[in-house]
Amino acid sequence: MPMMKTQLGFSTAQTQLMIGMTLAVFALSMLITGKLEKKYGSRTLGLLSGFFMFSGYLLAGFSGGKFWPMCLSISIFAGIATGCGYVAGLIVPAKNYPNHRGLVVGISAAGFGGGAIILTYLVKYLISIQPDIGVLELFKFVGLLYGFIYAISFYFLQYDGSGKSTENLSLFKSSISFANPKFLILFFTMFSGAFAGLLVLSNLKPMVLSFGFSESVATFAISLYAIGNMLGRVFWGYTADKIGAIRSTISAFLVLLFFVLMLNMLPHTEIYIALTLVGIGLGYSSLFVLLPMLTTKVFGLDQFGTVYPYIFIAYGLAAITGPYLAGYIFDLNKSYSIAVLLSSALGASALAVFWFNRNRI
Repeated sequence: MPMMKTQLGFSTAQTQLMIGMTLAVFALSMLITGKLEKKYGSRTLGLLSGFFMFSGYLLAGFSGGKFWPMCLSISIFAGIATGCGYVAGLIVPAKNYPNHRGLVVGISAAGFGGGAIILTYLVKYLISIQPDIGVLELFKFVGLLYGFIYAISFYFLQYDGSGKSTENLSLFKSSISFANPKFLILFFTMFSGAFAGLLVLSNLKPMVLSFGFSESVATFAISLYAIGNMLGRVFWGYTADKIGAIRSTISAFLVLLFFVLMLNMLPHTEIYIALTLVGIGLGYSSLFVLLPMLTTKVFGLDQFGTVYPYIFIAYGLAAITGPYLAGYIFDLNKSYSIAVLLSSALGASALAVFWFNRNRI
């Protein structure tokens, strides 16, 4: 994102809008990808994921550096690609390992977070060997690389449920009651947790730079967050198998809120920031393991592909509001403190709602 600001002249708010729109499309795409998986199978969904990822980044690379063509190319195509791959990546391990569902879903979800570490260092390496490389060239490279990896990975997928369902694929037909209190609790839990986590994640590098750290430390900070995010998914999956998804969710929110609030405390030493970012990644990662498990617990595994996408819309709403709000506030007063406090207050509210309704889930 800093390269977009320096090379293309984008504002902080514009870069965060791009992230938010991508995640929002990711969430919305799941309304149909869950149904597509039931009808055509996980392998087909994964191959579509590779095609859309390849197309989105390649189109962005040929956008000429104009904001809206680049933003729409990435947000629409990469968002759909992520939605396709994410649904397939969760359903396959859940169905293949029913006795260890939390752990295997956590391991699968860990790959979703671990990819950020690999991509960060890959881009950093490309810049080190070719310092004058542009953002557009990087987009072309990412599109080709990730499209190829997605396609190959899903081609060799073992479980494939294609042709096993004749469910109507209409976006506008659903058996879900959106007034269902359990659905609303899970929706609000997802929104508040994602709001706090994405507010930090999408602004991570400029946030660390605003604390007075160097470019190298800010770049390494992304890896620290991603490490917490990746390891947390395995940890919360294992924990949920041992003490249950409800207790694990309460614990995860306490971890997330504690470390988010630490961002507004002094002093900001390198060790302090490192522990804080790993902790935030650890708490945030729980959403990708525990919310699917809670959805399965409440609505059943057979309805997961139909119900969870609607809960995941909350993630999309948080993706639009959280990153953009933080970027906008920073553009106004060059500080993220107010945004951090707002996200903490929202998270505390969700934790209270979840706690007092835990026996209803």
